Amino acid sequence: MNNTFEAVLNRTAVCLNLKAADMHGAIVELVGELTARGQVLPSQVESVTQAVLKREMSASTVMSDGIALPHGRLDTIPELLCAIGISPGFNGDAPDGKPVRIILLLLVPTQVGCNHIHFLARISQRLLDPMTHEKLITAKAPEEVLAALLPA
Repeated sequence: MNNTFEAVLNRTAVCLNLKAADMHGAIVELVGELTARGQVLPSQVESVTQAVLKREMSASTVMSDGIALPHGRLDTIPELLCAIGISPGFNGDAPDGKPVRIILLLLVPTQVGCNHIHFLARISQRLLDPMTHEKLITAKAPEEVLAALLPA
């Protein structure tokens, strides 16, 4: 199990043009993308989705600048999994009132302790960079999204 920043990003599912009109729909869509890639089993979809939604309901993960970081801890996930969705924008009750455009879903295995905090810190730093942010929302291919987030 390789949970380095680069390894997690290299196995990240990217969904351009999310169709969801709210956070619930975005989470469902991104879990679906991980399922289509075989990273989440069809039998896990409901429990994975519910774990993330439960966490989201306890405290919103919508940040300023159109960014949301929904996540959930599960004992059925063997490694840190990530899916990134780029949206035309929906109201997520962001602190700055901006529509949510970039959604980064993170599934955390319960057995990794707090190691995912390092990943979240690094990815947040990248997401908050204005140049990276612009590259993400204008990306035309999943490879462009990953290239914008990976260190040069």
